[in-house]
Amino acid sequence: MAARRSSKPAKREAAPARSVDEVAAAVIATGRVERVYRLPRAAVHGPGAYAAIAAALRDLADPAFPLVDIADAVDLAGKEASLELRLDGVYHVLDAEVKGAAVDEGVLVMLGALFEQRQGAVPLAARRGLFVDATTCKAAKTYLVICAISEARAAVDAAAGTGFVALTAL
Repeated sequence: MAARRSSKPAKREAAPARSVDEVAAAVIATGRVERVYRLPRAAVHGPGAYAAIAAALRDLADPAFPLVDIADAVDLAGKEASLELRLDGVYHVLDAEVKGAAVDEGVLVMLGALFEQRQGAVPLAARRGLFVDATTCKAAKTYLVICAISEARAAVDAAAGTGFVALTAL
């Protein structure tokens, strides 16, 4: 009896899921970025949550994102929040929607847009961006965020198997 051939392609086994720490270590090991910010998707537990996120992004992009006077108001019962900050002498208020402990991605996008706007005066080859990988550590419910020039971001993705996109693309 002749063996039957299937026209279906053979299934590839999925690569084992990597922990957040393993992915972050792989990103650092590329030598293209110095730090990785691990942002839990469920980081909003009350006042100070959005201020802490803004301060972490400021520190990640240091000295290119000099946020000052960072404060927030988080009303879990009222399901609203706001983040206040000053950048280059300009006062900004970012509103957020509270959905349990989930981070409002709109706030991350707005922070990314402020950073991109500030980088607009920097020559393109040296322009840094805030990039987020929201898929590699999806099971761990964690965003990984880096600050790098586009060329370095692409090299990190290729070497570490990540999928970083501009923070404004969330």
